[in-house]
Amino acid sequence: MFPGPEKRKRRTPHATRHTYTTRAVKEGLAPEMLQKILGHADYSTTANIYTHIDAETLVDAVTNALLTNAESGKKEKP
Repeated sequence: MFPGPEKRKRRTPHATRHTYTTRAVKEGLAPEMLQKILGHADYSTTANIYTHIDAETLVDAVTNALLTNAESGKKEKP
């Protein structure tokens, strides 16, 4: 029923930082803000190492960008 110790992922406080950062970005918190919260001197540490974006989030971002661009192109001319 439960996996043996060799199959379990090790959960650490450091792994929690990665999870928090990824979820915060997914919810819309800017990576620049997270950089300050996490105390990173370099933005690339936050953006490239701590943020793990899944395929669904990427697809949603592209879809939202396309919809936003399509809507802004449909504005009526005065």
